[in-house]
Amino acid sequence: MKCRNIKIDDKGNVGVSFFGRENYVDGQEAIRCSIIQKLSVIKEELWYDRQFGIPLIDKVTNKSIIDSYIARIILESEGVINIEGFESEIVNHNYECYFVINTKYGQLELSI
Repeated sequence: MKCRNIKIDDKGNVGVSFFGRENYVDGQEAIRCSIIQKLSVIKEELWYDRQFGIPLIDKVTNKSIIDSYIARIILESEGVINIEGFESEIVNHNYECYFVINTKYGQLELSI
């Protein structure tokens, strides 16, 4: 599996790397980048798949609904075997999530 490399700056902004030798990553890093990119999509944002993505937090007040969207996206990602642990909370309309997943390359921890 290969995925375009992403960069996260000091403020937490996510961007895609376009220049340099590190444009693409593979293995466990590719799974990490792919999941972060998929979880950055807002529902109805993609014209070719309007059902894909996370609903806006202002429109959904039940944390379990957002958790289920995130778990589905993670489990449908290439290379993911299962979700080992999952914790989430909503603080001041900000959704925060920490999860541990088992991939075909080993265990991976992510937080969004």
